[in-house]
Amino acid sequence: MNVRGQITLYIILGIVILVVIGIVFFLKSNIINSLLNQEQQKIKEVPPQVQVVNDFVQNCLELTSKDALYIIGQQGGYFVIPNLSTSNGISYYFYNNKPYIPSKEIIENEISKYIDWGLVSCTDNFVDFSEFKINQGNVKAKTSISDNKTLIEIEYLLIINKGQVNYQLKNFNTELPIRLGIIYNVSKTIINKQVENPNNICLSCILELEYDNNLVVGMTNYGNNTMIYMLADTKSLLNRDPYNFVFAVGLEDE
Repeated sequence: MNVRGQITLYIILGIVILVVIGIVFFLKSNIINSLLNQEQQKIKEVPPQVQVVNDFVQNCLELTSKDALYIIGQQGGYFVIPNLSTSNGISYYFYNNKPYIPSKEIIENEISKYIDWGLVSCTDNFVDFSEFKINQGNVKAKTSISDNKTLIEIEYLLIINKGQVNYQLKNFNTELPIRLGIIYNVSKTIINKQVENPNNICLSCILELEYDNNLVVGMTNYGNNTMIYMLADTKSLLNRDPYNFVFAVGLEDE
């Protein structure tokens, strides 16, 4: 075999090897995805005997999550109002020339705190389910804020007895179409601009942020050199109303 023939053979073998690797990778991916889908399906399956309890908890989670997002929106990202707040409970993001904006992780934790507290109040020890004996564990919520949605997952162990049979429920989740990540980033940009120029408000910057993010930014003079910002998002509906997020900015006397 001449050199050209050997080169051609090597090229053909290389192509065959790549095709085989591609087929193996494709089959492996399909198998993995199939197994994951099967596991997810198992997780989602709820015994029909306790479906009514599952639906009740899911409904409570959705209601409590909406309440949590409303509360933290009205208080600048907090469930537990911080000391540095206005008299009506709006947290300061800028005060005495210093920024105090919470991290996104802090806001996520505040939402989770509310749900840990509020979900138990909503389920009310399952008093309306006398046909079941239900032992419940603690609620452990985890919130994930992204640009276009807010995901809330909880672990809430329920051991449910009906007759001679025990059932177990544990994992629940809900997803709200609230653009809290975008709202947070806009709030942070406003405060960063305030840090650069502590005694003035960059109106052109705010107009640009409104346009770029499809938000409406309102400002109200609260007195004592305090400005209240309200970010209204018509693309994020909570109980059919635009989502509102407020925070306070304290300006120094010139």
